Amino acid sequence: PLDRRMITQPGERRVLYFDWNVQSEATTTSPFTHMDITSYGTMCGFWMGIPDAHVPEDPNYIFFNGATRPYINMSHAFKFVSSETMVKQTKSADVYLASIFAASDCSPEKYRTKRLPKEVSCFDAISVLRKMPLCNMYRLAKKYESDPVTAIREFAEIQKEGEADLRALEKRGATHGLSMYF
Repeated sequence: PLDRRMITQPGERRVLYFDWNVQSEATTTSPFTHMDITSYGTMCGFWMGIPDAHVPEDPNYIFFNGATRPYINMSHAFKFVSSETMVKQTKSADVYLASIFAASDCSPEKYRTKRLPKEVSCFDAISVLRKMPLCNMYRLAKKYESDPVTAIREFAEIQKEGEADLRALEKRGATHGLSMYF
């Protein structure tokens, strides 16, 4: 069922939400439990280089955790991006998703927030960006762009280490859940 916090009350302007997992890695046919969604949010922050990132549960934020899945509040996102841009960004990876963004139902004119809520500010965006290791990412991208052979070799080594860790975890069994890794 839809998270009660996301249901628009009668007379209120409708809000458009996007289930992030339609295009992402955690597509599933059954909803996440709260523990799963919390672990998933923690892992996303870790993978982005922000291990202390916290995904809010308030639908007033642009990216938030619903009761069982992560969502984007597209009404807020339309302040920064058009549906045409979303089509261009997704078309090569997922034609079906691009068609959703191209549909008349996904209309910024109909759903765009008139004013962003106090929960969404430039200061919030800057604080998140400051936590991301952007300079390190840029240096690595330049390093590997200039030497793709080394990049492939180093990636293969990381992949081997990861596979060994997975085999050890499989052998041991899932005894403590994901939270033990964070």
